[in-house]
Formats: sequence, C-alpha cells, structure tokens
Amino acid sequence: MGHVRLKTLPKTRYWGQVVELLDEGATVTEIATASARAADKALSNAASDPALRHVVWLLTQLPAAARDPNFVDSLNTLGIHTRAAPSLMGLLAGFERAVDIEARRSGGRTDLGEMAQLVTGPHGVVQAAC
Repeated sequence: MGHVRLKTLPKTRYWGQVVELLDEGATVTEIATASARAADKALSNAASDPALRHVVWLLTQLPAAARDPNFVDSLNTLGIHTRAAPSLMGLLAGFERAVDIEARRSGGRTDLGEMAQLVTGPHGVVQAAC
C-alpha cells in the first residue's frame, strides 16, 4: 500500500506547469485549473490509445463469451488465449496479455491506457482485494 503503480509520471508541458505552480506555492484554484487543463489534454489523447480502446472492447465482449457454451473458444477468439477453463487469475492474465499484444501491434499506449490495463489485470485485482 502507498506505492505508485505507474512507472513514471507524465512529462508533458501541461503537467510541468502544475509542478511549477506547486513549487511556487500557487493558490488551490490556480493548481486545480492547471490540473484540469492537463487532465483534459490527457483524456483527449486517450481517445486514440489502442490499449484503452482494446480494454473497453474486451470488457464489452466478455459477458457474451461467458454465456457461450464454448467459453474457452470464445476467449481464444477474443485473443485471450487459454487451453482450459481459466481461473480468475488466469483469465485476468490472459486479458492483460491480449491488451499488451494489441498495444504493441497498434503502436503503444498512453498513461491512461496503461492505467486501464493495470486495473483490469491480475495485479490490479489483487491490489484491490487487499
């Protein structure tokens, strides 16, 4: 608990301005305004994030796959490769691998895409359960 899950903090101009305001002792309103501007920019960029899009798409497909009598085949069709009916952790690990593969194939991910993958992957579920 208390550790940071992101590998590095974003180093964009907008977030740099937030850090500068914090260093300068700016008002809460100035910091909040700058933070909102930086977050808005990050969310705009996230719309083109292949990892985030794939996480959302997979989440919409999993209920139909779970209803299919051939659950394992449905998972494999979605790119969540498994040989037998997976445990929860096996399903989450397969989900995370599927997102990794799509992100590499499509050209990467934003910080938001990374966070979406982390919270839906096995590490996010384990941490949430603790």
